[in-house]
Amino acid sequence: MKLLIIFCLLIFSLSASAQYPNDAELQKIIDKIVSPMEANEIDSFFEHVTFPFKAGDKKYSESELRAAFSDVFVKGTTSCLKDAGSYQMAMPDDHSWYMAVCFSAPEGYEVSVFVFKKINDKWMLESIDLQND
Repeated sequence: MKLLIIFCLLIFSLSASAQYPNDAELQKIIDKIVSPMEANEIDSFFEHVTFPFKAGDKKYSESELRAAFSDVFVKGTTSCLKDAGSYQMAMPDDHSWYMAVCFSAPEGYEVSVFVFKKINDKWMLESIDLQND
């Protein structure tokens, strides 16, 4: 847990400005990424995922992530991702991104840190950093 706190502080200290999430932008992430993930609408969800996708120490191609979907995106994650209190927003180098910290993670880990980035005016899930104590 200490590692996660240090990681979060480091990320926010490096950003130009860390702030609370913009409700309209956060709602786009929830509608286009989190809701399809929760509903197992994998094709719609994958339209908003960058590949290769990094989760912890592993990089996944689209076919690998499809096969490992339930292992990477564990139950309990979507309720965390629907909570605006899980998010922080930063705009380093004028590129908007959000980071969500969830205390639901694959077996062997304690925390998942989701990174969302706006690419070509479209919110994308860029990676998941997995932390253990």
